[in-house]
Amino acid sequence: MVRLQYLSKESPTSNIVQDLANEFYRFAFEGVSFIVFETRTGCLNKQIPPETQKFINSIAEMLRNSTYAQYLPVWTRGILPYWKNYLDGWDRIFAFGKKLIDKKMSEIQERLERGEEVQGEYLTYLLSSGKLTMTEVYGSVCELLLAGVDTTSPTWLFCPCERP
Repeated sequence: MVRLQYLSKESPTSNIVQDLANEFYRFAFEGVSFIVFETRTGCLNKQIPPETQKFINSIAEMLRNSTYAQYLPVWTRGILPYWKNYLDGWDRIFAFGKKLIDKKMSEIQERLERGEEVQGEYLTYLLSSGKLTMTEVYGSVCELLLAGVDTTSPTWLFCPCERP
């Protein structure tokens, strides 16, 4: 709410939030990231870290191109830009997720080397349990990030609200 109030005051009319959909993506991503990575990504800061914004833009790009990528004939993939844009979006989503997962893995390893107990939530459990391969962890977590943002944000956009 603080961020929305700030953006509203900064708008030309001092009472509207430009690109509310993007703000909801940021809010959802911040929440999902905190649950999965046990860390903040800066989505609610006045200045969004460029890497975080790039991830959010990648989700939007992937989703925007997904319908074309899925329904256009395969032979169009080398001609039309949709398939490449779709894959590029996924590549950036996985690269961002991999970076955060690798960072968490490094933190866990440092704790173990110091003889500290490893405790944590979702990602810590996945990484320390040994039940999944790293490839499975990367895929699972990236899909979870995407799902958390993709299902939450549109729902908020279409919620009926009371008008003054």
